[in-house]
Order: sequence, then structure tokens, then C-alpha cells
Amino acid sequence: MAGTVTFILKNPRAKDETPVNLVFWYDQLRMKLSTGERIKPKYWNKNTHRAKETRDFPEFDNFNTRLDNHERNVMSAVRDHLNENKTIHPNKLRAELVNVLRPKPQKEPLTFFPAIQ
Repeated sequence: MAGTVTFILKNPRAKDETPVNLVFWYDQLRMKLSTGERIKPKYWNKNTHRAKETRDFPEFDNFNTRLDNHERNVMSAVRDHLNENKTIHPNKLRAELVNVLRPKPQKEPLTFFPAIQ
């Protein structure tokens, strides 16, 4: 088993939107990382760790799909990390997971004609 993932709100008592954090556990290791997602606590189901299915928050399905994708991508990155390193290196894994959750935009290489323009 490569660990477990769950989602929690940074500030569950907030009146406005609050960041959604991903929490990853593996043996004694616990990492908490921001997903870049935000939600109002009144739309959060603390039992399922997902957005509530409600008419007041019609984008719940899209939101939950993004969380599912984050979970799938993180678990894939952890498996790759374990296959490569045979053990967890916390600092290296954290950097890899941050890159998975919030990738930096790729810059297109500058070619001759766009450089001239």
C-alpha cells in the first residue's frame, strides 16, 4: 500500500471560501499540502471529505472530480517515488507532490520568428 489521501478544509469555520488541503499519510509520515482549490465550508461534507451535492453549489460534481484527480495523481506520484527510491524521502516527495498539485506553466521555447516579432 502506498499510503492514504484525504481532504480537509484549512479553516472549517470560515464565513467565506477557504483552501482545501490534501493530507497524505504513509506509516508515520503525514504531509499536508494545498490543492489550490477553495470552497465555502457550508458546501463541504466533513464525513465524505468532498463537496456536498446541493442545488446551492451546482459545481459540486466538477469540484469533486478535481479532488478525485488530485488524489489519483498524488497516489501515482507516490508509487513512482517509491519505485525509484525504494523508500520515502519526505522533502523530495513533498516537492514532487507540490509539482503534481500545482504545476508551473510550461514556457514555450522562443523560436526565431516570434522573437523577431
